[in-house]
Order: sequence, then structure tokens, then C-alpha cells
Amino acid sequence: MKIAKVINNNVISVVNEQGKELVVMGRGLAFQKKSGDDVDEARIEKVFTLDNKDVSEKFKTLLYDIPIECMEVSEEIISYAKLQLGKKLNDSIYVSLTDHINFAIQRNQKGLDIAVGNKTAVQRRICDRQRSVGHGEKQDRRVSARG
Repeated sequence: MKIAKVINNNVISVVNEQGKELVVMGRGLAFQKKSGDDVDEARIEKVFTLDNKDVSEKFKTLLYDIPIECMEVSEEIISYAKLQLGKKLNDSIYVSLTDHINFAIQRNQKGLDIAVGNKTAVQRRICDRQRSVGHGEKQDRRVSARG
């Protein structure tokens, strides 16, 4: 597998044997690498297949500035949601959730409040099962964040 584009030290895009673009992630995967270099497949931790070209471009742009940990958390939450809900989620969730998590962390590091606004109105717009998935994952993340 060859590198199509280096996004950052941990993320690259590649084109697979079927000609489909993949976003591949792994710590140090792209360190001192450039387009055309071979991928060290032993370092691959996650592979993302984004079917929508527009979402794929937004995702790659977003990853230039976002720490790998935000992407890892997003992937865990999305995998958990897929499992709990029993259905495929729209690819755009990778972009929106990763961006949301990164923004929340930045605000928290600056000591800014993470206000939700009218929480009950927002909650009414989300079906109960989806909301419960979010609450379950949030509890799991709190526990793992503490060690």
C-alpha cells in the first residue's frame, strides 16, 4: 500500500487495490514519510472508509489540526453507537463528532464553560435510544479518563 497524501504524523490517505480512498491512522505512521512511500502496515491502528467524497475531504482537512486522541475518542463513540443502535451511521458523523470533541477540549483547556443552551429542547429532538447511547458512552469515557 502506498501513501497518497500525508495529513499529519499520525494520519495518511491511501488508495486501496479497488481504487477506493482510505484514511489510515496510527501513531507515527507518517513520520518522515511522503506521498508515494510504502505504508508500514504494522503501524496501522484504524482504517476509515468514507464513501462520500465531500465528507472525505472535510475529514482530511479537519485532521490536519486535531490531535489523534480526539479521533480515537470519536471512533470509540461511533463504534459504540453503531453497535448499540444496530445500524450504519452517516459518514459525516466522523467529521462533526471529531470537530465537536476537539472544540469542547479546547474550550475546557481555556477554562471556558461548555454550555449546552436549552438542553431540554435539544434533548427533545433526539430519539430516546440515541440519547441513551450517548449517555452510556459518556459514562464509559469518564471511567476510562480517570484511569
